[in-house]
Amino acid sequence: MRWLDSFVTEDEKEIFDAEYPAVVPFLMEEYGNECRFEVYSGFERSARRFASEFPEERFSEEALGKICAYSDEYLAERGYSRDKKQTASFYIRYEFTGSGRLLSLCLSDTTFFLSDIYAPGQSLFMKKGGNITTFNLPSLVKKGIPAFVTLCGDRIVSIATVNETEEEKNILEITVETAPAFRKRGYAVSNTAALADYIQKLGKKAVYCCRATNLSSRKVAEHCGFEKSGRFFAVSAYRD
Repeated sequence: MRWLDSFVTEDEKEIFDAEYPAVVPFLMEEYGNECRFEVYSGFERSARRFASEFPEERFSEEALGKICAYSDEYLAERGYSRDKKQTASFYIRYEFTGSGRLLSLCLSDTTFFLSDIYAPGQSLFMKKGGNITTFNLPSLVKKGIPAFVTLCGDRIVSIATVNETEEEKNILEITVETAPAFRKRGYAVSNTAALADYIQKLGKKAVYCCRATNLSSRKVAEHCGFEKSGRFFAVSAYRD
């Protein structure tokens, strides 16, 4: 595939002068046959070189390894190091297409809207061991962030909620977590389906993002009627 490229450049001086603890000098997003780059000004030449070297397979392991190598040199000169946990793996972006079968995927006896089972100071997940996910559930309720959860006995073991960092008001990105001991039971699908239905009824678009290598997460999205709408890859780094 030949891409229609566009570049958005951000002045790096203000960013590095501020000594932010984390920076993202490179972001590549694919939508259809369009490829959009958001880069820092000092890294634009390397980004354009990358685009020229890889006119087609930009999300291949070889291509992503190359842009990571370019960024390591650039970041080292500015006192930053690329996140070593970051692998040369891109993310897939899914959009909900309205399959009409969401509610049939919900496990109605264990799936609950978080706010419906929350009573300040008395809720089940306020008890010791009540919430075994990593999410701060009282905070989600306080901020009015929608979430659906799986309740097993007196413990919340799985959750689907909205990514707080999503900037577009009419697009809500779903994020999911299930405690390891409770995976492969359909809880992630149930909560995601319930939340996607809720978002759709708000008149907004539900999106779902996950690493391409996370096959189980991809299956959750596809099972709930989400369809692939694009891919993206970002280089993140932290101050030395």
